Amino acid sequence: MTNPVKGPVLDRVFKSLGDNPNSAIWVAVTIAAFKGIFRPIFTMQDKHTDPDKKKSAAIREFLTEVIAIPVYIATPVIIEKAIINKVFKNETAHVLKNIKTTSKFLSVCLSTALIPAVCNLIQPPIMAAYKKSQDAKKAQIAEATTPNTINKPAFTGKLGVKTQNPLIGKINYGMRVGS
Repeated sequence: MTNPVKGPVLDRVFKSLGDNPNSAIWVAVTIAAFKGIFRPIFTMQDKHTDPDKKKSAAIREFLTEVIAIPVYIATPVIIEKAIINKVFKNETAHVLKNIKTTSKFLSVCLSTALIPAVCNLIQPPIMAAYKKSQDAKKAQIAEATTPNTINKPAFTGKLGVKTQNPLIGKINYGMRVGS
């Protein structure tokens, strides 16, 4: 019986991931890219949440993944240049390659701890600017839809009654429907 999961395509994928020293980085970046695309979409499709809350949650999720991608890429490079090349400079090429590959995996693990800290620095000003723009839009819409009765001239109806509403004097205007 053959294994349906194992095949020539998966063999090549697994061999490529095993041979590539940057595979941990690329897997993490790929996951972050997909999460950055699909999580905001799924958040916006929630029918039971307030639309404003959905938008801000989707923006936060997108920003988190946009921040995660460079952190996943930069952390292993910084660790390699700052620590690995200085501490293990006298090792053989094969051992150094294994050390670098392992350090890249561990750096990706470290990145998952750094991402929330970086997000806490970057997201608040962006979300505050977004909230400020949304509040300005709401105020502009409220101002446009609020009737301005102070500057309107008073309307004198048929009976000479001075009213603010022009429809009061036109009660019998138009076609009569019903009895």
